[in-house]
Amino acid sequence: EEKQGGDRAHGAKGAHESAEAAVLYHMLFKSPVAWGQSVKLLAAVRANSLQVLDFRSAHGDHCVEHELYVEDTKLTAPLQRTLTPEKETQVQYRIGELLQALAHPLASHVKGGVSCTIERWLPAAEADKPSCGDAGGGAGGGAG
Repeated sequence: EEKQGGDRAHGAKGAHESAEAAVLYHMLFKSPVAWGQSVKLLAAVRANSLQVLDFRSAHGDHCVEHELYVEDTKLTAPLQRTLTPEKETQVQYRIGELLQALAHPLASHVKGGVSCTIERWLPAAEADKPSCGDAGGGAGGGAG
């Protein structure tokens, strides 16, 4: 006989529940080129309870893009695309907090506008990732 809702004394979950993990985000910041942006951005990321998983910058003549993948040490959610309305509200609220907290240090540091997007990121399954031998294969980078 299966219990509905799981055995709370032992931490077991029911079939309809999913284990939670730290929420991951993909962040993209675009702004005019200015010295010190990376340092200010990374300091703001750490100050907002985020752990950097990957960080990339691309510089053009007049624009710089900072792309980050980060782990939130304050918020957890099930590792599934569709969340409960309550959990989705928590994630969207946190994204709003982060947009304000992270865009401000860049905006106050550069002349011109700063574009910032943050979205919840669900990593691809290990089987979908290219092997090391497939890396750096030029434009397109591998199969879809």
